[in-house]
Amino acid sequence: MSKEFKPLPEQVSEKMIAAIRDGKSIFQKPMNADGTAQFVQPFNASTGKNYTGPAALILMMQDKADPRWMTSNQASFNKTHVLKGSKGTLINFFTNNVTRPVMKDGEQVKKENGFPQTERVTLDKPQLVDAWLFNGSQLNEMPAYEPVEYLLSPTERAQKILDASNAVFEGE
Repeated sequence: MSKEFKPLPEQVSEKMIAAIRDGKSIFQKPMNADGTAQFVQPFNASTGKNYTGPAALILMMQDKADPRWMTSNQASFNKTHVLKGSKGTLINFFTNNVTRPVMKDGEQVKKENGFPQTERVTLDKPQLVDAWLFNGSQLNEMPAYEPVEYLLSPTERAQKILDASNAVFEGE
């Protein structure tokens, strides 16, 4: 194992370039017969929030039909434990907040149930955080993913965005 570890952005860039060369890029997927995109933006199944930026690209490149993702801790908390032998997908992102145990006189403060009490703390500057995520298909007792049907076609959605922008177009 003398290979040097490459930073995550470099690994992702190399994979994206290879996928484009092979004609398998997430940006080259055809539309479904009903005019909707073949992929859905990945989201955290525990919080419902969409992944954005590089994390979203990394997750979309995994080519999973299920757009739901969670950490192993979130999966355990939701009683949908990670299936044995599953491999996680590494993402990283910047955060302005961290959760820390509440301390008093050098000791962790405990809740009534005996678990440590925690608080969300805002950081002075953003911090890069790594996270290993597991797809909904890698989670035990996870209900099957049922895609949401779009009421508008991609063209209709684009027109709605354009209309809402109040952009003014001037002809020649």
